[in-house]
Amino acid sequence: MAETIVAKRQLGSGRWDRALMKKMVELSVADNYEEAKEEWIATGNVWWGGEDNMPDWVRNSQMGRGKCLCGHSVVYHFEIVNTENGIVECVGSDHINTYLIMKEISQRTGIDIADITQGDIDKWIQERTKTMMAKAWMHQNGEQFDAIYERVKDIDILINAKGTNLYWHGVSQEYKYSSKLRKKAEGAPTSNYYRMASIVWRWEHPDNSRAQSQTRGYPTDKLWQDMIIFDAMCNAKHRSEYNNKMNYALKQTTEELARREARRVRDEERRRRILEDQRIREEERLEKERIYNLPENVEARRLEAERIEKERAAKIAERMVREAKAKEIKLANATDYLDGAYGLGEEFEQMCNYYGIRVFDSKLGSNAWEMSFLKSVKQQMVVKKPLSDTQINKLKEILNKMATPAQLNYLQDLFYAPEDNKEWRKNLTRKQASEEIEKIKGE
Repeated sequence: MAETIVAKRQLGSGRWDRALMKKMVELSVADNYEEAKEEWIATGNVWWGGEDNMPDWVRNSQMGRGKCLCGHSVVYHFEIVNTENGIVECVGSDHINTYLIMKEISQRTGIDIADITQGDIDKWIQERTKTMMAKAWMHQNGEQFDAIYERVKDIDILINAKGTNLYWHGVSQEYKYSSKLRKKAEGAPTSNYYRMASIVWRWEHPDNSRAQSQTRGYPTDKLWQDMIIFDAMCNAKHRSEYNNKMNYALKQTTEELARREARRVRDEERRRRILEDQRIREEERLEKERIYNLPENVEARRLEAERIEKERAAKIAERMVREAKAKEIKLANATDYLDGAYGLGEEFEQMCNYYGIRVFDSKLGSNAWEMSFLKSVKQQMVVKKPLSDTQINKLKEILNKMATPAQLNYLQDLFYAPEDNKEWRKNLTRKQASEEIEKIKGE
């Protein structure tokens, strides 16, 4: 076990205390201890006796290596110096008195001795002995510590935990355990329900800012005792539980690798089939392209395209004829409807008189467009919608295409005298006159 160093407040009446007081007086200017002790001060230098590089202040001390000034065997050597005569000596941890430390702290920091606390003294000792105490402990127990730690660390992670989770580790391609390590012990050590705090957590876990490997360099007595106990429990109980968990993880890893291999084989086969299908389709495409581009097939397609184009043109012409006939029928129906008796009322006559034109109907048009125009204008006049100048001029142009005097005289010579149109000489257009002449001549 590492030595716990606690500075004495003052020397007592024990054998080694008396021997130290005598030596300090012998080496001081003063001739009594109460005055002599004020001449001495700790320098802050500390040396562990197990090291090889022994400093001169130890080598040249009266008692030498491994001895306090009082003559008692020591492990840790603390350098002290007499401020009056410059004599340098060393004392052990039992005799590094608080006043020696307080004087050093006061001189170095300027703090009044009365304001220096026990915490300041303990910190002074810890800072100067930390590394050496770790070396001393490890020198004595390190080999055993390393052996035990290597045996228990993996088991500790699975056993001394609040819970474990099995997960797939992608890098190593295996199932591993993640653990929520127990940071504090639960229950009494003597209880059946005692749960030990994780050894790994306390010693070296990277998430533990107080890990003893970093803060101390050697384990506390509690951790060391727990390691020994846990090592014994591993042989009795924990190793079997650990092996069961690891065997389960290995089984899951084996099954998962088998599944992945099966998926790989299936995927590879699927890729092979896809590539084969693509190859076959490409060959079929090339063969179709070759057949398609044969001269006889090119000519056949040309002839077929011509046939289809002729059929399309014929259908278009047929459709146009149908549409024209439908349009003529529609126009005729619309013209008949508008040219009925109701469409020749007083309002329409008044509008004709207003524009200075004769009363008309759509039949006076010489073609389909003129008939449609006359119908549209008549409808506009019936509802008393004003005509534009362009409409009026066009209307007069059409209505002025009345039968010529020659046509009228020729019809009179042919004895043309329709009973339903007594004023035929005023109402016939050139077209109507021509139609009537041809009709009479044919008869």
